[in-house]
Order: sequence, then C-alpha cells, then structure tokens
Amino acid sequence: MHSEKNKSIFWQLGLLVVAAFYLVARLWRLSDSCLTFDEIFSVHAAEHGWSSMFSFVAADLIHPPLFYALLKIWILAGGESLFWLRLFPVVFAALAIAPFLLLCRELKLTTLETLTAFVFLAVNGALIRYSQEVRMYSPLFCFSLVSLWLFVRFINYLPINASTFKELTGFPKNNYIWLFLTNLILIYTHYFGWVVVLSELAIFVYLCRGFSTALIRIQRGKRFGAFFCSVILLGLCFLPWAWVVWQAASQSEGFSQNLGWAAKPGFVSIWRFVLILNEPFYYQQSSIDAPNILILVLPIAFICLTAIVLNGFRHRNEAFILTAFFTIVPVATAFIVSWISPHSVWGTRHLIIVFAPFAILTALAINCLPIKELKIAAFGLIGTLILIAGIRHFSAKPQTFIWCGWRELAAEADVQTNELTTIYIFEDDGAYQLWYALKNNPKFNIISIDGYADMPEDKAFFLPRSFDEVKVADKNAIAGDTFYLAFRETAWKPDKQVLQDLRARGYEIGKPLEFKAQGVTAFLVPIEKSLR
Repeated sequence: MHSEKNKSIFWQLGLLVVAAFYLVARLWRLSDSCLTFDEIFSVHAAEHGWSSMFSFVAADLIHPPLFYALLKIWILAGGESLFWLRLFPVVFAALAIAPFLLLCRELKLTTLETLTAFVFLAVNGALIRYSQEVRMYSPLFCFSLVSLWLFVRFINYLPINASTFKELTGFPKNNYIWLFLTNLILIYTHYFGWVVVLSELAIFVYLCRGFSTALIRIQRGKRFGAFFCSVILLGLCFLPWAWVVWQAASQSEGFSQNLGWAAKPGFVSIWRFVLILNEPFYYQQSSIDAPNILILVLPIAFICLTAIVLNGFRHRNEAFILTAFFTIVPVATAFIVSWISPHSVWGTRHLIIVFAPFAILTALAINCLPIKELKIAAFGLIGTLILIAGIRHFSAKPQTFIWCGWRELAAEADVQTNELTTIYIFEDDGAYQLWYALKNNPKFNIISIDGYADMPEDKAFFLPRSFDEVKVADKNAIAGDTFYLAFRETAWKPDKQVLQDLRARGYEIGKPLEFKAQGVTAFLVPIEKSLR
C-alpha cells in the first residue's frame, strides 16, 4: 500500500510538472511581437460600445460575438497593454487544463496515458501559438474540451457494452443543462463549435445501434432524443445571430471577401495538418517560414500514426472509439464542406478542436503497443525529438515580423511631423496597422490607394466593413503639398510607377524611413511639392 501511495504521488508530481511547463511555454515571449492584423480587429471590435460592437462583428460575417464581448470585459478590467491583451488567450489555455484532465479521467485513462497525452498537448506548436493570439481560438479550445468532458460523462451512463436496464439508470439530470449551456457558449464563440456538436451527435448515433434488449434500446433512445432536442434548441437559440449575419451579408459582398482566398483542401493539406498535430513547439508564423521542421516532426508523426493503426486493428476500447470520432468527424466535416460549398472553410486554427482528442488517441495507441521494448523505443525517440525541438525553440532569437514595421515607422513619422499629414498606403494590411498605431494621433490621416499594379498586396486582408476611419481611393486621390507614401518592397526601387508619376507632377521624393524584416523592407517616404 505504501508503494502504491508513493507511485500515486510520483504521477501527481509528474502532472504538476507538465502543467507548469505547459504554462511556461505559453507565457514565453508573450509580448515580444506586435499585434497581427486579426488581433487588431479583435481589439478594435472590443473598443466599440456594446450595441455598436455587435453590428461591427456581424458585418465581418465569419465569427460569432461572444469572444469579443469577453475581450471587451478583459480590456475594461486591465487596459490595452500588449502583455495584458496577450494574457487573455493564455488564461483560456490555462483553464483548458481542468476539462482536459477531467476528460481523461472520464475516459478511464491510466495515469501514464493521461501524462503522455498531456505532454503532447503541452508541447504542440500550434496550440502554443494560438494560446498567445488575441483571437477566439484559445477560448474555442477550452470550451470544446468542457463540452467533450460533459458529453463523455453523459454517455458514460450509456455504456457501450450495457447488458441490463439497471446500467442505464442514475443519470444526473442537471448534466443535460450543463452540456447544453456549454454547447451554447461554444457555438457563440466560433462557428466550428457546431462541428463539436455534430461529432457528439455522430457518436450518439453510433452508440444507439443494435442492443440486446428492448428496454435498453428504449432507454437509450430516450437519451438520444433528449440530446437531439437539445441540438434543435441550440439551433433556435442561434437563430437571432444567424438573422443578424444574414442581414449584414445581404449588404456586402458576402463571404467571398472573407473566404474567397482560401484554397480547397487536398491530400497535401491533410498531410500538413497531420504533421501540425504532431509538431513539437514549432508553428509557421508567416508565409515565408517553413511549414514544418520535417527532420523532427516526421519521425514523431510516423510513430504516432503507426501506433494508432496498430491499436485500431488490435483492439478498440471505448476511449479509443470516442477520441477517434472526436478527431475524424471534425476533419472530415471541414474537408467535405470545403468542397461542396462555394468557399473553403479548411484551416488549422478552426480545427483546434481536434488537438486534444488526437493527443489522447495517440497516447492510448502508444501505450498499447504490444512489445514492451517497442514501446520504450517509441517513448525514447519521441522524448528525444521533443527535447531537441524544445532546446531549439527556447534558444532561438525572437522573430521580427514585417507588419510590426508600420508601428515603428509611424512613431518616427510622428517625431518628424508637426502638422496634419496624410499617409497614402497601397495595402489594407499596412493601412490597418498604421491606423491602429496612430488612432489617437490627430496629426495623421490614412488613405488606402488602389490602382498600381506594381504594389504588392495580400488579398486575404481587407479593411473591416462598417469602418470609415481609413478611406479607400484610387491613385488620382494622391495630392497635397506634403504627405507620405507607405509600401513594402524587397529593396528600394526609385522607378516604381507611383514615384515616377509624382516626379512628373512636380513632387520631390525625400529620403525614405525604412524597417527591414523577413527579407522585405517597409518604406515610409516623405513627398513634398517642388518649389521650383
């Protein structure tokens, strides 16, 4: 008994160590880089008054409003410092630990299986990244885990191998209410919350097939009916927001502007997602970064997938079946919807709901490897590769992103400018960054210019709808005695079309302010009307 007690203390200590590391990894360099375009949108939405915030978010079409309401409360409590804003998603990542461990317990995992799954979760690069991004993905991850835990608790009163009616009794009725309320929060956090609900519905259909006695079929049918009614009620509760979004979509270009740039997924997309599910510490931050560190992630992915396949053929217990459903159904749903709908909805950030089930599925599979030596070798190799990836991650220099340059250049221009000045910029991403940097500075107007083919622009970014503080105009709008031009290029090119046009109109091109990062330079160029 004393030995068992020592063993329990050892595993509890192990869980505490992993939990501490989980938090450290998410707090590491939390405020080293500036806000991204999407994060600025989050803060911008939360800065609105309560009534205008909902209409502003509805105009964006692609996200429900709950995250922005929670962020607004967070900002009211602590302000808008970069660290405080980035701490918001970390809090949800930390809160997710509790439902994750409760889910593992409800699935009847051993302590070693729980610890293994927790390690995979703690070191996953995508989860670390989205735990630091001021977006709804960390709350989505947290609420989805609460939902999965309550749902598994729900179906644990409907055991797969039930043989008597007695085994189906004793279910606490308030669990219906908590599961419904959690799913309501989930679908108002992100539309992919509906995919979690769909996964739960699919599992219920699977569990309700063929049973030995009529009484068990009737009882389980009642439970399924209750859950199905809760799904219908969720739909009714979501109708008001769906109506608001439909009204907003009818007054804009619809979802094409939001999703039209996204490619439909294929084999490469699925393979990349599999690698991301297994990638320790690393995640692609921008389009010029490598998608994966293949030398580290390929061996881990091979071991994990092989173990899952072997376990699937050998024996499939209830935990394996449930986590397989929670992993496969969302991925398959996103893939199918992306192909049958006009626009792709495929995205790693949306599928954050499958990371925890996949971690549990992998932990179950590796711990069920039939040969002890093979299991030890698998743990040893995975542990070594995670250690190498961790050393690489924590010793790397902070990365500087080109979009942070606009804030730096705006500060320099502020020092050099004493009167009302216009900045003409040729991309919406940079225009939004400049606006955010200068929103409290009355000296500057920001105008986004279309019409120059040699000015690069990422069409995935566009100025928010129902937002007129940055004007959009064509190239003929560039005028004034003094102003700035803002654009990005690989190097200074004095022969760019806009510069040639301005020289032809009698303007002098001043010495540009520069910010270099990621092989690109952001230029803020002073322009002045020639007196000659």
